[in-house]
Amino acid sequence: MHERIVVAVDFSTTAHAAVRQAAFIARTTGADLHIVHIIDVFGDNPLVEIFRSAIDDVEVERRLESEAERMLREFVADIDLEDIPVRFVHARHANVVDALVNYVADVDAHLLVIGSHGRRGLKRLFLGSVAARLIRVSAVSLLVVKSSKAESISDPIDRLLVSLDLSDLSFAALQTAHVLARTFHAHMDIIHVVEPYAAPVSLTGIREIRDLVPTIIEDVRAELDDLV
Repeated sequence: MHERIVVAVDFSTTAHAAVRQAAFIARTTGADLHIVHIIDVFGDNPLVEIFRSAIDDVEVERRLESEAERMLREFVADIDLEDIPVRFVHARHANVVDALVNYVADVDAHLLVIGSHGRRGLKRLFLGSVAARLIRVSAVSLLVVKSSKAESISDPIDRLLVSLDLSDLSFAALQTAHVLARTFHAHMDIIHVVEPYAAPVSLTGIREIRDLVPTIIEDVRAELDDLV
């Protein structure tokens, strides 16, 4: 299923949960695990702050890499990585998303795991979302670990919700979910959402999609059955 899994680490609680979940998948599937930290040279990075006052750029780079290695190993010290081939990776780059995408391509990884901090409102608007950008540009499957689950991962994957829009990509999504469900002996729920009709009621008299297609629910069930 997966031969190489990349998990991105920013030393947050959610990243810790992402490593735990990635380790569980790696052990179950026999995959290599690459634990990656991108040193964002222009961003809010604790490693950069440590050496901000230094003058020698070469020395700064050397110490950043050394500190990143130490922090990565300490960060995962309480996670069971026994019997998992693990590689610790750190790189300096001005764009975290580009760096992760490039690294995944370089090592031919099959899954990218990241944590989502769940930022909202203006904070998300100004800071952006690494997870949201990776969803758009990642060439491999992406597993996003939510911050609300950071302290509650005990049995990482026991139930899957598969949302299908009946497009050409639906079958690929269903296949991937099926492999995951088999691997982890998980229950799988398949859902398709029938959206309400959006035409103005005052002009058309149509209140919902059933007014146009009375058998819409039955038709969708039939399509889902065929897809499965």
